[in-house]
Amino acid sequence: MVGVEEQLSVDNGQLTIWPNPASESFRFQVQNSRLENLTVTATDMQGRTVLNIEPRTLNFELPVIDWPNGLNIFTIATGESIARVRVVVQH
Repeated sequence: MVGVEEQLSVDNGQLTIWPNPASESFRFQVQNSRLENLTVTATDMQGRTVLNIEPRTLNFELPVIDWPNGLNIFTIATGESIARVRVVVQH
């Protein structure tokens, strides 16, 4: 399966997450947005929080090599907006 980019709007900026699906890591790139109060939360399909981070850079990598296969939801929140995207971990 070929990975694709997911693009979201966050605080009038652009957030790109790739690849989707991922086997080793997801990469995040934020453009034209502030980093203030940026949080990334991942939940699995049972609603359990898998991850909750506050990245310190606008471009970062999130390793998922130890995550089980399956669908997860990333919630990306800033002080002013929330965006959600479904991502697949597939080893």
